[in-house]
Amino acid sequence: MSPTHKALIKEAHKRHFPIFPVGRRTSFSECFTIQYGNLYLWYDTSDTSTHMVHEEMLAQEILPAGEMLREMFARLN
Repeated sequence: MSPTHKALIKEAHKRHFPIFPVGRRTSFSECFTIQYGNLYLWYDTSDTSTHMVHEEMLAQEILPAGEMLREMFARLN
């Protein structure tokens, strides 16, 4: 997990505690999405509300994250 991933989890903990993986996900590593160079963390709180925090990704983080997603999709097919 990159420093940006970890920073978003810490930010979510600051805003809401406790936090849980969103929906039926079982791990926070499944709760990230990447769009236009931004990393988003989706999470649920104890009242079953869904929340999101985001941060711009560092250039060196974008390519490895894209490769990770390609590998995940390849395993599904």
